[in-house]
Amino acid sequence: MQFLYPSILWVLFLMIIPIIIHLFNFQRPKKVLFTNVEFLKEVQQISKSRNRLKHILIMLARMAFIGFLVLAFARPVLPSENDKDGSAFSSSQRVSIYLDNSFSLQNEQDNKRLLDLGATYAQTVPDLFPKSATFQLLDNSFEGNTNFFYPKTNITDKLSTIDFSGISRDFSEVYKKQLRTFEAKQNQTNGEGGHIFWVSDFQKKMLPNLNEIAFDSAYNYYVLPISPTNVSTLLIDSVWLDNPFVQPNTPQNITIRVRNLGTESVENKSLQLFIDGKQVSASVVSLAAQSVQEIEMNFSVTKTTGTVSAKVSIEDYPILFDNDYFFTLRIAPKINILNIFERQSEAQVYIRNVFTNADFFNFSATSTQNLDYNVLQNTDLVVLEGISSLDEALQRALRKFLSGGGNVLVFPSPSSKPNDFNSALGISVRSMNAEAGVGLALLPPSENEPFFDGVFEQISSSMSMPVATSVWSGLSSGQSILKFRNGQPFLMRQQTAEGNVFVCAAPLEENWSGFGKHALFVPTMYKTALSSLSQADLLAYNLEDQTAILSLDSLQKNTIFELVAINQNIEQGNTTQSQAIIPSQRISGNKLIFEIPRSSLKAGLYYIRNKQTQKIETLLAFNYSREESYLDFHSEEEIKTAWAANSNVQVFSLGNSDVKEFAKTFKEKNENIPLWRYFIVAALIAVLVEAVLARIFSRASE
Repeated sequence: MQFLYPSILWVLFLMIIPIIIHLFNFQRPKKVLFTNVEFLKEVQQISKSRNRLKHILIMLARMAFIGFLVLAFARPVLPSENDKDGSAFSSSQRVSIYLDNSFSLQNEQDNKRLLDLGATYAQTVPDLFPKSATFQLLDNSFEGNTNFFYPKTNITDKLSTIDFSGISRDFSEVYKKQLRTFEAKQNQTNGEGGHIFWVSDFQKKMLPNLNEIAFDSAYNYYVLPISPTNVSTLLIDSVWLDNPFVQPNTPQNITIRVRNLGTESVENKSLQLFIDGKQVSASVVSLAAQSVQEIEMNFSVTKTTGTVSAKVSIEDYPILFDNDYFFTLRIAPKINILNIFERQSEAQVYIRNVFTNADFFNFSATSTQNLDYNVLQNTDLVVLEGISSLDEALQRALRKFLSGGGNVLVFPSPSSKPNDFNSALGISVRSMNAEAGVGLALLPPSENEPFFDGVFEQISSSMSMPVATSVWSGLSSGQSILKFRNGQPFLMRQQTAEGNVFVCAAPLEENWSGFGKHALFVPTMYKTALSSLSQADLLAYNLEDQTAILSLDSLQKNTIFELVAINQNIEQGNTTQSQAIIPSQRISGNKLIFEIPRSSLKAGLYYIRNKQTQKIETLLAFNYSREESYLDFHSEEEIKTAWAANSNVQVFSLGNSDVKEFAKTFKEKNENIPLWRYFIVAALIAVLVEAVLARIFSRASE
């Protein structure tokens, strides 16, 4: 037995009062007159024995009354199995509950969704604590007033409406938020400790290492792992176009990567492609367990300008969030190329021939003397060729162009001043003493170089490569796209905060380099131009991304843009608009940069709309992270083994048990048995005994 308020026990000294009364009987003796004193000696002996017994029994009854009453106020309890000191469970009235509502809880246990099952267990928790207890409820959204503790009714109401969240949280992030809430409350009340509940499937993605959790001895931890009966998920991993330039009324190929992450094979699952809400293609998918398949589908668009919405859907159950993959198709995006040169040469012919033979490039060329700096605002790629020096005005213009997300390609001249280019472009090249015609061959492109993805079916180490003479060194600070045979960089890519700088070590003129006439020149220039496409030209965004960068024409600094969800009726091809969301945003040059408000967005298609004019500028697609689809969980045994050394951590074996069984098990392990009522009854019995004794001895004396 233990006492919740042991400090009250000092009041037991009051039990000395009946003893004092017994020792100093303050009742004044009564004088009785007798006419005959013959039998006084016998009567006196009998009265003394009876009175002595009476006083002792009444004294003991009074002492028992005081003792039992004091013990009752000290709140005696029989400690539970996990509360040997009798105080931990009852001392704190603050409880924090984390209910994992990530998409992995769409899985089922005995035909019940894991989220519904977890919510049921979480609703039971408030009933396990006194009415005075307060609660914090956390889910992955971190929405609402989650930094405070609330009465039971508030938590019950929120649990009844909880739904899935597309936000994935690291377990450590959740745990830290719970501790911060407790600490803030403790600073106000000087209280200590609390109770922390975790209701989750404990996906390894959110908690890779169970031992990374640092448990605090001031808290009690209750772990409720809920696991699916079967693991089954078929998802659309990604999509990409064979040709990034979508032409109207022209057949296009799209590749769709489908994964089966389940433990069983799937047969004849329907795969559908929708363009602007209408189905344009379909296929059937059959996949073995833990396998991947890439499926090609054909389509064409009739729209001649702008952006069209698209979606790929696959049939799967019960995990539904990854059945759809939303994306957009931008019709024939024009890439604006500006070639700036110092003097006319054969190098301009090489560059012009590359970019004027394709309809999706807008090519223009100008000398440094005739350059209009305003043209840079609407340019995607600037090619600096054969320029020996950059004046201050051009350096400032290039720095501003790069900060706005522009891209620059540099082919130096033999007399180029490295300091000018270093200052303007943020690179660190150095000049070399070189002689025209004395060159070195290039190495074949590396198979691991992503820059050339999709260019070569196979790269041979013996393929013919151009010879070039380097006039610049120091290109190793960036990504080496092409190298000389001595390992020195020939073409380097360096990323800036917003854009990219491509630097070639050799001039493009024929007596310095054979690169301009080589077959590798065209795909290299195309890939360089394609890299100038902003993120707005991506097919889709991940809702876990932080920012999005869009290229929009005629941007005004004070313009505000908003995101508007498009609700599509697939069968009829109709669309409606939802309430607008205004994200945090800024404008830099012709780039709109905004933070992706992941807590406010769902996977789907969205308009980018000018708030002032209500003009729709473009379309964007957002998808949930596919990491949540990888259904790899920590088992109950793994959790128990990892946390077994922590006496304040309890892992409950839910299995197929119902809520009542969980509540019963919890009470058996944690609920102390209060004894104060029994001591109150004992005190009342002591009073009754005293009264009975007084009456009995009173009658006996008559």
